Amino acid sequence: MSEPRNEARPSEYTKAPVSNRRELIELFYHDGIPRNGYYQASVGYGVVYDLSEYGGASIEMLDFSHYGWGIADGGAYNLFVVNMDNGDILYETSGEAFGAMNTNVWVEGTGLGGVIAPSSQIGVFLQPLADHSAGQDDWYPCLDSDGSVGSSNSGIYEFDSGTFTLNTGSMGNFLMDLWIDATPTEIDLEITGYNVFRSDDNGASWNNVGTATDIEYLDSGLNNGQEYQCVCLYG
Repeated sequence: MSEPRNEARPSEYTKAPVSNRRELIELFYHDGIPRNGYYQASVGYGVVYDLSEYGGASIEMLDFSHYGWGIADGGAYNLFVVNMDNGDILYETSGEAFGAMNTNVWVEGTGLGGVIAPSSQIGVFLQPLADHSAGQDDWYPCLDSDGSVGSSNSGIYEFDSGTFTLNTGSMGNFLMDLWIDATPTEIDLEITGYNVFRSDDNGASWNNVGTATDIEYLDSGLNNGQEYQCVCLYG
């Protein structure tokens, strides 16, 4: 089982990037201050995001902070987007993160495929691939956590069993930010009726001649030989 490091961190740290990603929504649960991290195994470390307020959102990109604890500069990793309702892996990608030997580094804008979230509980997990173990698990890049006492959404994901275990004790919220696109693509409105408009001057002017609650409307009072234009607008 991964153990917290509980070691002193530098008082100076790299802050989260200030990003202007138009139309995207940023989700995170940490306070932005890196305080701890695990002696990691090659399992998943990440966050389960609650998307219940963002039905139909697409999963766009991820930022995360890692630190080398004076041991490793970083390393290769996999990222997984998981439907926590059934364990399905929705998207998988890989990358490398370096430069964090003695300071935390934010990795910004890792693309997550723009997959549509099929449930309200979506997990994003980093699997470290660089093994620096010497008597205990020590895989990198090492994901940062803040100083909170435990977490209600950050934890460890076992890919084989699909088990998610929340951080407890000195391990808090992982410094991991998810970006989603929650722009509506379809509008589902209840149509209660239609307004019928008629023009007898080729569209130069329109008169509201009636309303309809069905898909059919009988227009009366018309003159033979006169050309009319009609439109229906729901309202």
